[in-house]
Amino acid sequence: MGIVLVNILENIGWTRRIGWLAKPFTKLGRLQDISGASFIVSFGSPSSGNAMLMQLFRDKKIDRKEMYIASLANTFPAALMHWRSMLPVLIPLLGLTGVLYFMTFVFIGFIKTIAVLIVGRFILKDKPEALQAEKQSFTKLKTSDLLKKSVKQSWPLMKRVVFITIPVTVLVFYLIDYGVFEWLSLHIKGVTRIFPIPVEGLSIAAAYFGQTVAAYTMAGNLLAAGAISTKNIILSLLLGQLLSSVISSFRYSAPYYIGIFGTKMGAELLVYSSVLRILFTILMFYVIYFFV
Repeated sequence: MGIVLVNILENIGWTRRIGWLAKPFTKLGRLQDISGASFIVSFGSPSSGNAMLMQLFRDKKIDRKEMYIASLANTFPAALMHWRSMLPVLIPLLGLTGVLYFMTFVFIGFIKTIAVLIVGRFILKDKPEALQAEKQSFTKLKTSDLLKKSVKQSWPLMKRVVFITIPVTVLVFYLIDYGVFEWLSLHIKGVTRIFPIPVEGLSIAAAYFGQTVAAYTMAGNLLAAGAISTKNIILSLLLGQLLSSVISSFRYSAPYYIGIFGTKMGAELLVYSSVLRILFTILMFYVIYFFV
């Protein structure tokens, strides 16, 4: 549905009209306005924003470099959209501490986006569309004709998403059932010796491997008992997020990226996104540890 919606918006010219909203970001990264439109769409649906980029790439309106930069730049809106799943749990369990952790989570996505756009400024060339929205007339279509045209344009990408995402997702569930991710969790936990958090925080980080809600619940109980400070809860949750990111990348992100961008490009984007996320999470961990 997201892919069809994106093509409808493109066919009526709406994506070009909203491109100016992302102007500060597109100007920094030398992205075209149509790529900026995907950034705005990602605030509503990150998967639709990335599907839009893939469609633009297939239509040869953007090249591969720009698609990669724009997709990685969508990290900030994607992180912000996690409020729907995180805040309803974090606020009741952790109160203000939960809000502070969520703001830290979103800020990591923001600095990752800015870093990617700075890279884009050096590797992408200026295009006229990046400086001024392309003026183009669009033929008005009947609603039925518009829908038919959009579905026809969406069909190749929809087939790719369905026929790749479903098998990869099923494979991931088999790996979960066979305990592959539990085995990885046991081996990754040893890394906690590198990160200075109190003993109580280790249980929160370890719980993050099983389920984020379990980690939030444990953190809430420790906070209520006065056994751990707000700062150390945030550090512990960041550590849990960091250590489980390798597993979550395969469990959740692999079907997502490969389904939209195909095996090769999806795997590359998954690696780039995961590595950047890990690096900036480590940076944020030590900034909070030393300066807060």
